[in-house]
Amino acid sequence: MRRASSLAVVVPSILVLAACRGDREGTSETITWKGPIKAGATFAYLSRDGSLTVEEGSADSAELVVKVRRRSDAVGSGRLTVLQDGDGLIACIIFKDGQPCTREGYAAADWNARGIDASATLTLPRGHKVDVQTSNGSVKVLAPTAEARVSTSNGSVTVTDVAGLASVSTSNGSVRVKNVRGAIDVSTSNGSVRLTLDTIAGPITAASSNGSITAYLPTSASAKLAMSTSNGTATLDLPGNVTSKTPNAIEAMLGGGAFPVTLTSSNARVRVLPNRGESGDDDDH
Repeated sequence: MRRASSLAVVVPSILVLAACRGDREGTSETITWKGPIKAGATFAYLSRDGSLTVEEGSADSAELVVKVRRRSDAVGSGRLTVLQDGDGLIACIIFKDGQPCTREGYAAADWNARGIDASATLTLPRGHKVDVQTSNGSVKVLAPTAEARVSTSNGSVTVTDVAGLASVSTSNGSVRVKNVRGAIDVSTSNGSVRLTLDTIAGPITAASSNGSITAYLPTSASAKLAMSTSNGTATLDLPGNVTSKTPNAIEAMLGGGAFPVTLTSSNARVRVLPNRGESGDDDDH
């Protein structure tokens, strides 16, 4: 089990660049951190009750800007801690004294951020890995990354331009994945899933309980396809050898069947369509 180093503290104290009074019932402050990150290393971000956007930067350093908003003066404040984690960095929004800044400890801690919202923007050079764990907020990974892992709840997730693995888990939110050149593992409970891919370069699994799944794939796709839904229809609009077909399930061999592609929904339609540059905005039903 990898642990964050307690000896290599990248941010020994909190740097508050701007703090201002909000409305009468709360306050907000902006916290900014900037520092070097090793090429190809992982930047992990842990928070609760807040959104995150990951954007591309041009320098060889990372920058994290967090806006912490308290909905009442009666609640505490949030602070930012950034530590060295192996070759990479781990950043935590700390809401309570003694709260650990490790993946395992942060997830298991008995606390909540009720009354505090911490929304952040992370700027990274291209080619790094990101690992995001948050809740009650959307996540957008827009920077070109080597790998993207995202776990949230009550929020949508968008992941684009990933050279390797893209792993996404959310509930009560939609998932949009585009231009991934590695394995894909996506799950959501109450939201639609849309995959838009120029190539299939690894196994793909996408599942939703109460949302549609639409995969826009190249006509040259090489995949062993299995798509099914309990209370919806299954539609395949790509050339391939269909080996099994019912109104709500299709199995087919696309091209040489290089990688397994499994698409599953419980209460909505499942579609595989040719990628012709469509936005796919009509697939949320």
